[in-house]
Amino acid sequence: MPLHPQAEAALQAERAAGAPPLETLTPAEARARYAALASLLDDARARYAALDEAAAGAREEAAAAAELAAAQSREAAELERAGAARAAEAATFERARDAARKAADEERARKAAASAADAERRAKADAARRDADAAAARARADADARAREEAAKEETRAAAAAAGAPRAPEGARRSRTATSPPPRGAHAHGRARRRRQPALRRARPR
Repeated sequence: MPLHPQAEAALQAERAAGAPPLETLTPAEARARYAALASLLDDARARYAALDEAAAGAREEAAAAAELAAAQSREAAELERAGAARAAEAATFERARDAARKAADEERARKAAASAADAERRAKADAARRDADAAAARARADADARAREEAAKEETRAAAAAAGAPRAPEGARRSRTATSPPPRGAHAHGRARRRRQPALRRARPR
């Protein structure tokens, strides 16, 4: 039966160290040699146990460090997500504020344009009213001038007609004044006054 590789390695180490083969020893020598090997094995086991304990502590420390790193990574990711959410909220607020400012500016511009258009309409209406008043005043002045001109013409014609009529004796003039209708000039003068009065009434400002 072949030996275990570790047992074979131990025998080779003994032979390399110059130790005699085990079968050549007396029972007392074999027992002493075995005790020495046992003490060496116990020391090795103790050292290996300490190494295993240190390795276990290192593994626990590494696990704790990995857990701490994972927690820190999760916290950093949460902070990054929170920062991104705040940035998105700020961008949304900025867009809403810009839209509100733009709407307010457009509303002010619309009101200013409407006010300017209203002022222009009022100015045009005032100018048209002034023009109409000036035209009415000119029309009234023209009507008054024509009425005065017609009245002057009628008076001139009446005076000319009165000046061309033959003079009657004093008694005949008195009797004609008392019994006869007025002369032609008087009728013409009265008609001129009657024609002038409606023209003056039309030209009189309301």
